[in-house]
Amino acid sequence: MVVKCLKASSPPPPPKTREKPLLPGVHLRGLSVTITHTHRHPAAGLPHPERETGFPRTPPACHKSPTDLAKASPTQSFRGRGEFDIPRQEERPQREAEGARDDAEAQTFHQPPQGNVEKPLWYLTTTTAAILLIQGLFIILFTAFVRYDELADASHPGNNHHYILGGNLSKHNPGGLLHHQLLNMEIVVLAGVGLRMAFLREYSYSSVGVSLLLTAMTLQWAILCRWFITDKEFMYISIYSLLEGCVVSVSVGVTHGALLGVASPLQLVLLTLLQVPVHTATHHLVNNIIQAVDRGGSLSVHMFGAVFGVSACRALGGRRSATTTRLSASKTSQVAAFIGTMVMVVYLPEVWSWRSSGDDQHRAQINTLLATLAAAIVALPASSIAHTRRKFSMSDIQCGVMGGSVAVAAVADMMLEAYGALLLGAITSAICVLTRRRLAPMLQTRLGVADTAGVGVSHGLAGAMGGLAGVVMAASASDKGSYGVSVYEIFPPMAPKESTPELAEVVSYYVVPAGKGRSSGSQAAHQLAAILAVLVISVVSGVLAGLLLRLPLLENLTQDDLYSDHRFWQIPARQSSPCRAHTQVGPHTHSHPHDPAHATTHHKHQQIQSLAHNNNTGP
Repeated sequence: MVVKCLKASSPPPPPKTREKPLLPGVHLRGLSVTITHTHRHPAAGLPHPERETGFPRTPPACHKSPTDLAKASPTQSFRGRGEFDIPRQEERPQREAEGARDDAEAQTFHQPPQGNVEKPLWYLTTTTAAILLIQGLFIILFTAFVRYDELADASHPGNNHHYILGGNLSKHNPGGLLHHQLLNMEIVVLAGVGLRMAFLREYSYSSVGVSLLLTAMTLQWAILCRWFITDKEFMYISIYSLLEGCVVSVSVGVTHGALLGVASPLQLVLLTLLQVPVHTATHHLVNNIIQAVDRGGSLSVHMFGAVFGVSACRALGGRRSATTTRLSASKTSQVAAFIGTMVMVVYLPEVWSWRSSGDDQHRAQINTLLATLAAAIVALPASSIAHTRRKFSMSDIQCGVMGGSVAVAAVADMMLEAYGALLLGAITSAICVLTRRRLAPMLQTRLGVADTAGVGVSHGLAGAMGGLAGVVMAASASDKGSYGVSVYEIFPPMAPKESTPELAEVVSYYVVPAGKGRSSGSQAAHQLAAILAVLVISVVSGVLAGLLLRLPLLENLTQDDLYSDHRFWQIPARQSSPCRAHTQVGPHTHSHPHDPAHATTHHKHQQIQSLAHNNNTGP
């Protein structure tokens, strides 16, 4: 049997049709995007026949998003000026009028902004003149009233004789003993504070640059202010003066974080000149008059700086409207801020450890590290719990770790015990993270406080918790417990009064100066009074300073200047222009950094290429 196989007739192939363009005038060829548009004849004003070209010759007057491009009707053509016109004969006069208007806009487009006009060499801005004037006054005051301390004066007899003949031993000079502490504190105030504030996408220059300016100004001004509260004829400067100045610089850096992006450099300079004397007086009140123990500065440095800055920001006007882009942070800026936070956490004990010695300093190093480790561990789960999507936040982790380090500074040299240091760091970290995520936004909305860097929580709240921990430690301290008679070294006001049998008994085997004879309960009450005093002084002085910053001569920021470097800093062209002057079309890269027309056109090509990629690959 013969079986005949018949081949099924296949349907005829579909007729080849021209590929419908993705957008009117846009064709995909391989990996490149070609834009077809019309050019006007320079003489007759008539359009040339459509031709394929890479870029239009004139800058666009406005931008169209990819969505607007997709909504254009097929009868429209892309002209290369950011517009869509209808090539119909009856509308040719209207098109010619629009072309003339676009040419005028193009001429305006090429004109430089008003702030970029070149100035003569002798021209000084208000900020520049004020900075030079202040530095000149510092030089005059240092010339008239500042002298070297005897340990740094080459003409002093102790430095002109051999130690056998009564001279000073070079190994006992504090310049050599405290050299590393001074370097570490400079790292904190110059690198740590500045990098920690550089998390805003468009405000990084001001964060780092203005921080350097304020630190340099604070160190000089703090040395003079400490001399003002003494009765000496001259200010004798030594390495201790520089260390105290660095402590004040930390407080000023905390205040700067509260006004980040809402105050001009001139306003921040004036605020620093007002804050340093108030901080010096507050530090003198807490340590010498109330005689509360605040070795690490949790109250007089961190809490004072945070509350002073937040109060000044509220009086200045609080957070005004700004674009979401300016308030956002990129991965790079967040990593830089995280590095700055870690620098501050690692070197923060150097801010105050030079004030202790022996077993007190040894114990302080142990307690500080244990509290920081516990704060770092608890910060991650606390951030996840506070986040609605149960994710980690880099800002939350920085807030928690910094809060634990600030809180333990007040009680680091006390008999906190290892478990107590861990508990204090963990509890402070969790409270700071949850407060920053849940409570702080509500308070900022109702009180109108900006607090851009969140220092009110990481330094203000954490400093207050450290002060409360000091109250508890003072209430439990006695010479019969875990301290012994060394309690009089940690809490000097609790030492017996002068010319008493108790002091004579203690001095017979342990050298301590005479104190106030306070009980543990009395010392705890004074610790609590110090917290309230710092809170009241910082709020009142901060509000008054913020009201003073409203003066029109201080270059108040406008809405366009908020959280932006463009008004006071020279920004690279690629970042300052509204459209990036570097994009890639197909496999080739075109750069026109000096031509705004090409920059805006490249931006449009990038939008079209992104739309084409989304249509080809899908969601």
